[in-house]
Amino acid sequence: MFAAGSNVSLADISIDTPVDKMRFADREVFVKRDDLIHPDFSGNKARKFQFFLTQDFPHINKVIGYGSPQANSLHSLAVLAKLRG
Repeated sequence: MFAAGSNVSLADISIDTPVDKMRFADREVFVKRDDLIHPDFSGNKARKFQFFLTQDFPHINKVIGYGSPQANSLHSLAVLAKLRG
């Protein structure tokens, strides 16, 4: 895992996370472990942002997000944008 503010490129971050099999309420369930993507961001937002921030969009030089001050998605966007540079 990478610490916040570390010198890591987006190419070093894997969104290929494991699926764990577990039992819950006497049933077998499968859990996609997106919590393992990065300590500062995870889940479906990390997948979406990572895609857009790793693609080449030469005509775009700003990323704007909107949400409440406590929005995890904005935190994820900020961390990924900082990694992008």
